[in-house]
Amino acid sequence: MTHLAAVAIERQHAVEQLEAEQELLDLAQKSAGAMAFDWYIQKETNHWSLEQEALFGLAPGTFDGTYTTWKR
Repeated sequence: MTHLAAVAIERQHAVEQLEAEQELLDLAQKSAGAMAFDWYIQKETNHWSLEQEALFGLAPGTFDGTYTTWKR
């Protein structure tokens, strides 16, 4: 096996592990009725979970992430 193939396999395993951990986090948040968001202050953007959007009465995936929209 070449070094490049080994790196590709290692990367794929890391991606699969991250996806599995994200699924567990999503399940835990949903079960707890919790929500989450990331706020990128310098870019003035936010990323909201689906639960956060629902709390503000938004359809899933419709929050555009801008500070201006959040202020409204």
